[in-house]
Amino acid sequence: MGDYLVQAIIFLAGIIIELYTSTLSLSRQKNVLRVLAGLLIAVGLVWTGYQLAKSESTPATPVDGPTVTDIPNREPTKPTNTLPPQPTAWNNTDGRGIWINSHPPGAQVYIIPARVELHDLKVEDVQTSENLVGTTPLSLDLSSDNYYVLTRFPAELFDNLGIELPTYSSPGFEEAFPSDGSQIFVTSFTDGEHLKELARVYNLRIERGLTEALISLALPLPMNQRVATSPAIYPTLATVELLPSSYTVNKVGMRNAIERDLTEYNLTSIINAEMVSEMIEVILRTGKVVLETDTVRIIIQMNGLDRSDFTVTIFK
Repeated sequence: MGDYLVQAIIFLAGIIIELYTSTLSLSRQKNVLRVLAGLLIAVGLVWTGYQLAKSESTPATPVDGPTVTDIPNREPTKPTNTLPPQPTAWNNTDGRGIWINSHPPGAQVYIIPARVELHDLKVEDVQTSENLVGTTPLSLDLSSDNYYVLTRFPAELFDNLGIELPTYSSPGFEEAFPSDGSQIFVTSFTDGEHLKELARVYNLRIERGLTEALISLALPLPMNQRVATSPAIYPTLATVELLPSSYTVNKVGMRNAIERDLTEYNLTSIINAEMVSEMIEVILRTGKVVLETDTVRIIIQMNGLDRSDFTVTIFK
């Protein structure tokens, strides 16, 4: 920009001088031209010296190094080394406890601060070795912030429990893993047909003074339950009835809390007592259940493995 400014000034000065000298006598014009010649020589010397000094102060780009055009034109994920690899706990001055579990258990957990919008998030930016913090069940301390949490389920976790994974071409594959509240659900395949692994990504906000819990469900529905009419429960009791009870639940207190919320949201005509009983039985085994209707989603989740408190969240 500076180079163009100097050229513009010289151009305008030339026009003004031309107009001015045309009004002078021949002898005076010669004197003016001598003065201008001296000024141009002086300006040229000063400008040359400036350019030489500028070129010496700016290092050249290495021939074999990256250039600006080599950098992808997108906002990068915040460096992942802000989180230590695989800690058992993070002790921060304003740390807040977080408890993460999954079904099947043993899922790998990856965490990064949420520094990009969800629609710009790339799963491969989260699922790296630097972001791996352990396997479920897992207890951590996190600073108050907004995070993306990814739970990764290799196929071996399902094999160990005798759970048969659906193949890509099996009927109703798209409905085999309903949403459990995660914002992103991805799968990969070994041969285009058999599942190699699947992952869920959650947006978790840690606020000062609050203890958070997250349970990730990746239990496939049986083929005859994949296209359920509304309202639908995930996972269904038939899916988890062979699992042992793992959570301490006050059934009466939980039923009262659920029914109170259903009444508040005018849902008692849609969700009957039998469905509430089924949800409680699912929670005993998985710690989390999702009930979906055409207009509302209800997520009930335990807040710890050995604790009896839970949360009921209704999204309309």
